[in-house]
Amino acid sequence: MQKRSTTAIKIIQAILTATICYLVSSSTALAAAQVTLTVKNPDPYTGNQSWFVYTKNPGETIEDIASIKNFGDESANVLIYPVDATTSDAGSFILKFEHENQNGIGEWTTVSKSPIAIKPNERIDIPFSIHIPKDISPGQYIGGIVLEYGPSAKSPQQSDVCVASGNCGQGLVSVKTRIGSRIYLTIPGKAYETFDLTDFHYYTSLSGQPRFKFTIVNNGNVTYQPQAEITIRDSAGRIYDSFTKPLGNSMPGTTIEPVISWDTNKPLFGAFTATAKVNFAKRFALAGEPLHGAAITKTVNFWIIPWDYILYASVFIIITAMIYYLRKISAIKAINNSESYVVQSEDDLMNLAERLGVSWRSIARLNKLKAPYILRKGTTIRIPKRKQ
Repeated sequence: MQKRSTTAIKIIQAILTATICYLVSSSTALAAAQVTLTVKNPDPYTGNQSWFVYTKNPGETIEDIASIKNFGDESANVLIYPVDATTSDAGSFILKFEHENQNGIGEWTTVSKSPIAIKPNERIDIPFSIHIPKDISPGQYIGGIVLEYGPSAKSPQQSDVCVASGNCGQGLVSVKTRIGSRIYLTIPGKAYETFDLTDFHYYTSLSGQPRFKFTIVNNGNVTYQPQAEITIRDSAGRIYDSFTKPLGNSMPGTTIEPVISWDTNKPLFGAFTATAKVNFAKRFALAGEPLHGAAITKTVNFWIIPWDYILYASVFIIITAMIYYLRKISAIKAINNSESYVVQSEDDLMNLAERLGVSWRSIARLNKLKAPYILRKGTTIRIPKRKQ
């Protein structure tokens, strides 16, 4: 009895401890920092408060201010640092991490007051400067200022009660928040538009979704936001479908491989030809050049085959053939285990089966007899052999 009581007390203690941990962690999650990063002095013409956009000459220095504010109800330790920008394979804009190699905006930029502590509802201005090299070539240089904050290594989400109990803190995930403001720097001069659409092909995803993949190489000094105009024709040359989709960002010195899905009017079967006209619209223009860039067109021929339906049909045919084969083998085996019998005038199915000591159903099944199971004199039928 005492052992059961001790066990019950331990269970109650475990439940209370888990409840306290849950309540503490829930209240901590609700009371969190929420820090934003904006442009202190927005563009008076566009009012942009998200990006820093400059046009400067080699050797100049840019002085500006980023503004951070904590809209949450908890203080935060904030780390601020400059980085270069790049693109993912799909053409998405990416700000690098601090530990990665920086040879552009991330190297030229100096940020003050980092790291800093920011209280709830507090706003702090962060001066920074960009020292543009004197020997820099004309072109577009992209980077950003990153703001990073989150729980410390001691996991402040754990309470003293939970730590003392030894039952909390297991399975908690320490999450850091990382936000950034882009920096677009244009150095005026001659534009070198060296880009190419090196590949355009069709494929089907594992889920059966038809897709088109592009490979775009940009070896120039201009940033593009390419768009693909896709026209799909059937085997007779008639337009089956057409649509336009963006292909992300193509920055100088990058290779991207964006993928777009064919979401509308997907056919079930047939031969098709897809023509992609990729328009290389410029993100910014150099030396007053127009924003519309050149276009490259490529074509790919492909088949759409409903492999899933073919698979289902194949499985059905295989199963049907196996059933037929097994029945055939069973019928041959039954015939081999039977003997012939010539029907007499006095025979009917029931008395014949009783006299020979076999089941009337097995006789009917073996000879494919149907109701009313009439046996005609002089016909030869097969009788299953009796088991010894």
